[in-house]
Amino acid sequence: MSFQSFVRGRRVALVGPSRSIVGSGLGTEIDAHDLVARLNHGWPVPLGLEADLGRRLDILYHCCNGDHPIDRVFSAGIDRLRWACFENGPDHQRLLDHCTDANVQSLDVTDLYVDLRRDLGTFPNTGLVAIHHLLGADAARVSLFGLTFFREPYMPGYPADGADAVHWTVGGPIPTQIWEHDLPLQYRHFTDLCRGEQRLAVDGVSLALMPEVREAISRRERR
Repeated sequence: MSFQSFVRGRRVALVGPSRSIVGSGLGTEIDAHDLVARLNHGWPVPLGLEADLGRRLDILYHCCNGDHPIDRVFSAGIDRLRWACFENGPDHQRLLDHCTDANVQSLDVTDLYVDLRRDLGTFPNTGLVAIHHLLGADAARVSLFGLTFFREPYMPGYPADGADAVHWTVGGPIPTQIWEHDLPLQYRHFTDLCRGEQRLAVDGVSLALMPEVREAISRRERR
């Protein structure tokens, strides 16, 4: 079965690591979707946070950039994984080896990273790549949970540079760049996408942090 055949016509929950998802109680809603996709180090779900993040894993998107050991992903429950979508980075072979051993289907989506980088003029976040990829695979609906495009840091304990204190000061501004990601540019792109894409939904907790996105979706739904 192709990835598009796997996704076409299904409701997909895409779960990110934004801090506000902790305490949200969105886990049951996430797991009620036809498919659940997670990003980079979003698996395993931290102990005690299943009520907020859900328990399921059907699709993993991973940039494989080697910033943190990928082996942590290969933990209890990884056998639930059906598809691993990856960028051709330093850790991609390690992920591919696991997929081969576990009979998990894999898909190189590097071309989409490259296309978005060209179109946007910046390295796209894995979350943005996943959104475009799922929509392009004809998902019936893509519902985002815990994806705020760096309106806030990552949740505590999530291993990635987006949680580093160097980017965040109490009462300080939202960062404009983390690594080589132009954050305002990607946020504007996502807002524009929400303005016209009927299949995109965003959880209410995240929307509270993204007023421009909330307004874009509200206008879209009034049309």
